[in-house]
Amino acid sequence: MREPTRAELDRLRQLVAEVYPDLALALCARGPDDARRAPPERTLAFRLVDGRGRSRSAVVWLAPAEILALSPDALRARVAAGTGR
Repeated sequence: MREPTRAELDRLRQLVAEVYPDLALALCARGPDDARRAPPERTLAFRLVDGRGRSRSAVVWLAPAEILALSPDALRARVAAGTGR
């Protein structure tokens, strides 16, 4: 698999700003613990954080190829599924 492109990251940031205007995108680094939880293909992991830097979502995993086609409703669903809501 491949790394996400700048256009894909920009699209994800734009979607987060549109759907969650009070939250920001925080990309997650893959540590030893994350490697066991990550899907087997290359993925992008992120959380939503508030102005104080507190996490407001669980880690959400996306394949880079999914990002450009992701709709606002699909992003809401992915975030909600990650938080168990």
